Amino acid sequence: MDYKLNILPEAHHGINSIHDYISLYCPDTADKIVDRIHNAIQEIFEYPSIGSSVAHRFNVKSDYRYYVAKGLPYLIFFKIEDETIIIARVIHGKRDIVALLDF
Repeated sequence: MDYKLNILPEAHHGINSIHDYISLYCPDTADKIVDRIHNAIQEIFEYPSIGSSVAHRFNVKSDYRYYVAKGLPYLIFFKIEDETIIIARVIHGKRDIVALLDF
């Protein structure tokens, strides 16, 4: 199936915030981390069944899935609606995920 990709503003904001924070200390590393996050999003696009169920992992009612960017502490939250993969949020895994889940 050919999917479309929709990265929501909240996900863009999360990626930009990650970049901005890390760039305060190491701009080159910030760029590399954002590239790796984008690579993980590309993996989701290529393999939409990748990742784990939010409902199962966080014990909440949700049709979202999440995928951990390889080698990074960031979780990418997404779901599939019709023929569109929706990237909803990118959040550091140490944060209170359940409190941040507003989708």
